[in-house]
Amino acid sequence: MLAPSQSILETPAPSVDIAAHAKNAWKNHKSQLHSPIGYFDRYEVVLHRVALQEVAFPEDDRHTFEVVDESGQARRIPFHRVREVVKDGQIIWRRPSLGRDAG
Repeated sequence: MLAPSQSILETPAPSVDIAAHAKNAWKNHKSQLHSPIGYFDRYEVVLHRVALQEVAFPEDDRHTFEVVDESGQARRIPFHRVREVVKDGQIIWRRPSLGRDAG
């Protein structure tokens, strides 16, 4: 509950280890994760979709994961750039927009 003088922006964010959650989800559902995710490419300023067929979680960087796309190119994607998750052609999760795309 916010105090009357406290803004929602001043409240601390819950402590969530996204990398650990993603690793667990990958281990538990590896055979089912051939659906694409959409991630924002800040250099090309476009949303790319890439299937989660080959995924690795670098030991040296807990804020990213690596995928190999359909063309065979390895990509390292920061978790905060993931914008959507697709399953069976339907978007099952989408990051809420903050009115900007360069998150």
